[in-house]
Amino acid sequence: MTGIQTDTTTDKPKTAEQIDLEEAETALNAKDYKTARNLLEKLIKLDVKDDDEEGVRIKESAILNLGRVFKETKDAKGTMVIFQMK
Repeated sequence: MTGIQTDTTTDKPKTAEQIDLEEAETALNAKDYKTARNLLEKLIKLDVKDDDEEGVRIKESAILNLGRVFKETKDAKGTMVIFQMK
């Protein structure tokens, strides 16, 4: 049985966004680009406050990983999605 996932650096429970980012990275490494793209696009659309360091880090990672998805799938037009999202 799986317990609550925690951040090993702080022992705090992981947020849904942290879990989504980890799942997206796992999907990307497994070349499951559709799943990775869906999760990453969801994370990029998050409304993050400037002083939310963890939220900003997650959003930045999502943007970079989504760029990797587009590179791996040779979807040059897909990169425009990043610029259209908030």
